Amino acid sequence: MEGIVKSEVVGMLSFFIFVASAYGSFVLGMDWDNGVVLTLSGLVFSYFTASQHVVLFCGSKAQSTLAYLGRESLAIYFTHYLFIIAIPWFTPFVSSLTGGGYVAGWELLLGCFVAVLILLPTLLTIRVIKTNRYLAYLIYGDPLVSRPS
Repeated sequence: MEGIVKSEVVGMLSFFIFVASAYGSFVLGMDWDNGVVLTLSGLVFSYFTASQHVVLFCGSKAQSTLAYLGRESLAIYFTHYLFIIAIPWFTPFVSSLTGGGYVAGWELLLGCFVAVLILLPTLLTIRVIKTNRYLAYLIYGDPLVSRPS
C-alpha cells in the first residue's frame, strides 16, 4: 500500500483531486461528501510530498539541521519561553490585510521570521548553558558525565 501512495501518479492525482474538491467545496459550495474526499486526497498528497522530501533531504545540510533541532527539542521547548516577544505592530498589520491568500502568505512569512527570532537566542542560550555540565544537568537533565579536559 505504501508503494502505491508513494508513486508519482498517485501523488499527482491526489493533488488534482484535492484542488478540484477544495474548489467545489469552498468556491461552488458543493459539500456532497462532508469533506471526506478533500481530507483523504489532502492526506495522500501530504504523505507523498513528505516522503519525497525525506529522499531529497538525505545527507543534506537541511537533514543535519533538522536532526540537531530534534536532538535539542526538549531544551528548546524548555528555554524558548524566555524569548517569546510581543510585537506591537504585528496584529494591527495582519488585521489591516484583506484577501485570503494574501493574508495567509503574510502570516506565514511573518510567523517564520518571528520563529527564527525566537529560535536563535534560544539555541545560543542552550549552547552556553550546556558548556557547564552541572548547569546542563540541573536545567535540562543531561547526564552528569565527566568530560575530557
